[in-house]
Amino acid sequence: MVPALPGRAESPPAPEWPLEIEGARAPIIMYQPQPDSFEDNKLTGRAAVSIQPKGQATVFGAVWIEARIETDRDKRTVTVEDIHIPQTRFPGAPPEKEQVFSQILAEALTKKHFVISLDRLLVSLENAKKEMTSAEGLKNDPPKIYVEKSDALLLRLDGEPHLRPVKDSTDLRVVNTLFDLTVTKDKKWRLKFEQRHLAAWDLNGPWMDETNPSLAVPKVIIAKEAAELIVSTGEPVYVAIPGTDLQYMSNTQSHVFEETSSSNIFVLLSGRWFTAPTLNGPWTFVRPDHLPAAFAKIPPGSPQGSVRVSVAGTEEATEALLDALIPQTSRVSRKEKDGKLNVIWDGDPTFNDLDGLSVSYSINSSVPVFRVGKEGYWACAEGIWYTSNKPEGPWMVATSVPKEIYDIPPSCPYYHCRYVRIYEAQHDVVYVGYYPGYDGSYPYYGTIVYGTGYSYGYYPYYGWGGYYGGYYGGYYRPIGGYPWYGLRGDHVSHYERGGQHAAQTSTGNRANNVYADKEGNVSRRTENGKWQDRSDKGWEDSSGPNQDIARDSQARDRGAQRAAQYQASSRPSNSGSFSGGGMRGGGGRR
Repeated sequence: MVPALPGRAESPPAPEWPLEIEGARAPIIMYQPQPDSFEDNKLTGRAAVSIQPKGQATVFGAVWIEARIETDRDKRTVTVEDIHIPQTRFPGAPPEKEQVFSQILAEALTKKHFVISLDRLLVSLENAKKEMTSAEGLKNDPPKIYVEKSDALLLRLDGEPHLRPVKDSTDLRVVNTLFDLTVTKDKKWRLKFEQRHLAAWDLNGPWMDETNPSLAVPKVIIAKEAAELIVSTGEPVYVAIPGTDLQYMSNTQSHVFEETSSSNIFVLLSGRWFTAPTLNGPWTFVRPDHLPAAFAKIPPGSPQGSVRVSVAGTEEATEALLDALIPQTSRVSRKEKDGKLNVIWDGDPTFNDLDGLSVSYSINSSVPVFRVGKEGYWACAEGIWYTSNKPEGPWMVATSVPKEIYDIPPSCPYYHCRYVRIYEAQHDVVYVGYYPGYDGSYPYYGTIVYGTGYSYGYYPYYGWGGYYGGYYGGYYRPIGGYPWYGLRGDHVSHYERGGQHAAQTSTGNRANNVYADKEGNVSRRTENGKWQDRSDKGWEDSSGPNQDIARDSQARDRGAQRAAQYQASSRPSNSGSFSGGGMRGGGGRR
């Protein structure tokens, strides 16, 4: 058994289901919970359980739970805590026995918490019928798409180069790009990426390898507006996708397709689809729910199966939308955070107004700051809201946020702050959370897209890596954090959780095959795929599960598969490669 923990520095790993819980009066087997509703950081659901009182036969039943959850999206785990048990049911048990069993469950679960895989949970949420609303007001203007047939590098700048001095050097750094780009006193441009050092006397080239001028260098493309790069190794080579009217370009790292019946080209860029009669354009946006039907027929295990997550109506897209409904949560200690946020201003605090709202936003601060009418100021940093009577501070952990802030449009560079929430405030702690929209991932007509599509311009103070033009707006999938914010979610492990970890362990080879329906009836799926119902006489064969349990069974299987895939996979690198793909600023999220 895992010993009880008074708190935690980081989320424990998610155990396999079912769990064996060490109750004070009897051991309990708890099968994977089946969610009924999920709102903010509150989860309700039910789970099948079995109890084996000493000297008595094992009894099966259902327990309903209401709980608060804390999520760790990096570790893909959900901690269920502050558990309340409003109801239990043990079919066939007399009322006095059922009351005893209910007490045993309450003693074992109340004021304790357990961990479940995020992937198992989110697949089950499909049956909770959560509303998945598309983000409104996003822009979908096609970026400039460069197509190259040999190694190339796309160097993005947000407009003309903005230069800032480099500490302890005479060099100047270009601060409105994600690349390490500098210019020397004698006007020599230097570009560093991976392990290479390129140099040129003109920003537009020609570029050479400064360490070894004899080495070949990729073509450097300077883009001062939203742009993307497609690189093939030689002339494009298309391969048919069986069972569809599609071909895909096999000699590129990009997702490029040709619809054979129309000869139209489709490309997937940061979750958005664009189409054109040829690779040379002109390009137009295609809503993910308006794609040709052939895209939903791409086999999941095929070389291009990964694009199904961006095709509305597919299982993969639905699960991605459900994932976007789950916040990263934490408990913030007011004692530790009050007065600790340091907002730095580049000159006097300056704000821009938002049309139709009593909200203004800062344009020269180190973190997003909002001024709301005469109510005061709110700052958003590392997924936490702070408030102050003055823009200079001191900043205290906020216990509420004016509702007007949640009306800011995507055209505002701080739109992502709409996705940071306060769930509950107590005397010493505040429960907070943020959704993937805080990292620039937005639901859009049945899929997830990245970035708002807006170019916000360059604000000098944000400097290297922190500007908003293109990177956080535009179409570029965010890496996961700004230097001022830190990596989203890093703060989560700093907060301790009260209560005890439910003494639990995986039951080893016990099948995770028992379910409770909404009425508390218990069913199980046997090894040969048949179904049985639990009664006071034990397990009895049935004609099959009801519709709810059948869906829960399918969702549980998919969730287990997703969890296993996550455990087996390593996270992709943000670094690019010359080999057949070309380099881009921004990269993919962790």
